[in-house]
Amino acid sequence: MEGTHQPVSIGELNCEIVDFHGPDEQKLKRYLDDGGLWMPNVTVPNLGRYSPPQYAVSPKSEVKDVEKGLKHQIAQRVQEFWDRVREAEITYRAVSLGERVFNVFRLSLGVLVERYRSQSPVISSGCVRSICWHPFLLKLTICLQDNAIYVYDLSKSAWSPLILRHEDQMDVTAMAWKAFNGSCLAVAVRGGVCIWSRITGDSRSWDDASSWSVVCLKKPGHGPVSSLSWDPNGRYLVSASRSSSVVCVWDVAFNTTAAILRVWSGASDVHWSPCTNYLFITDMSDSILLYETRTWQREPWRMSTRCDSACWSTDGKLIIYSVHNDPTIYSLLLPHHAPRINANLLPVSFDLSVLPLPAIKTVRALTWDPTGERLAVLFSGSEEAESVIAIFVTNLSPQLDISFRGFLRGPRSGGPVRHIAFCPAFKRGALLAAAWDSGKVSFYPLIFTPESESRVASHSLAVALQQWQPPILVGGTPI
Repeated sequence: MEGTHQPVSIGELNCEIVDFHGPDEQKLKRYLDDGGLWMPNVTVPNLGRYSPPQYAVSPKSEVKDVEKGLKHQIAQRVQEFWDRVREAEITYRAVSLGERVFNVFRLSLGVLVERYRSQSPVISSGCVRSICWHPFLLKLTICLQDNAIYVYDLSKSAWSPLILRHEDQMDVTAMAWKAFNGSCLAVAVRGGVCIWSRITGDSRSWDDASSWSVVCLKKPGHGPVSSLSWDPNGRYLVSASRSSSVVCVWDVAFNTTAAILRVWSGASDVHWSPCTNYLFITDMSDSILLYETRTWQREPWRMSTRCDSACWSTDGKLIIYSVHNDPTIYSLLLPHHAPRINANLLPVSFDLSVLPLPAIKTVRALTWDPTGERLAVLFSGSEEAESVIAIFVTNLSPQLDISFRGFLRGPRSGGPVRHIAFCPAFKRGALLAAAWDSGKVSFYPLIFTPESESRVASHSLAVALQQWQPPILVGGTPI
């Protein structure tokens, strides 16, 4: 009977992914008795109101739009280049002026058309545009196709009455909560970044929308924003756009730009390191750049194709990333202290092509859990490859070691998985949220004891044993 049902995963326990092939109350009871957690799927609100957009663009009009965009892009790149020359906003160190001029015109028409199309904001094709966890509560923030932001409270197993909407909140691509602050949310939108904050001193409930206010950070030419990342200290926010060579570092408290960084072409993704010392940027011109945040010096690396996804290790000394049309995970190791960069570019020693999945084309998303011991990976390629989440066990000491744990499979008729995010407030290992194409959201508790807690427990036991003294016997009675 088990073979007649598609397996559905509910989490990890005792170093194994737990799947159900059908109703099995005895297996579920054993799982819960052994310490497992079961969190049922939820469906996003207002699902019935959403219908996929219809595109009625003829091939001729599409070609005209692309040609118009190409002309505008070339003119914009040339103007930006000479503006930077006049204003001396960039240094030329090892790269000559001639090479930088040539970089503007070096692409053939076919490659430029492909790049122009790829610089459009990446809008999720499913019901959910983006998800992110609250920094210290079991609340999942979800933005739907109507650009409204909803909150699911996992501790109450209910949707919060809080809904955040604004006229400037269009074409949402990413969200991120401010570090150490559960009342400030940054949202990447068409015209810049929307910053939602609770009104200082407001006595109303956190779930009351009237207690929230919004400020929109905008800069001419910087949009639509495709990626953002907070400084781990919570002061600065960096935003990037696939359509602009400008990356903005915002001082959110003053609603101003603290720094302007330049990339060759549009910036597709930005990641601030947990140690605060580095900023990783992926460029649409098949480059990755690593900035040191004290002096804003940088080191670029040219890749064979564009970078699709990246994430930092918990200590900020290693970043792993994937590139387009390549089923391999690469790493950038930073063995020295800031402000020295001098990174080592290495492939991870695990070849994803050996996984039991057909036609893995590329790694489209990577996310590391807060303990640094579980890595979740999404693939593109076949329908089966896009409908599972691969879980890996990782160890950073003495060097990165990665081993395959298993696949998390979603609800039946869930479709491809669109977004994944680890909860920073979960204490029993790792908790992964996944949004599926159908509008369902799954929660996967990965139950394990983090290595850091094991070391603390072992140390405490050793200290206790050293301090323990046997009882002194007087007349056969311990005192």
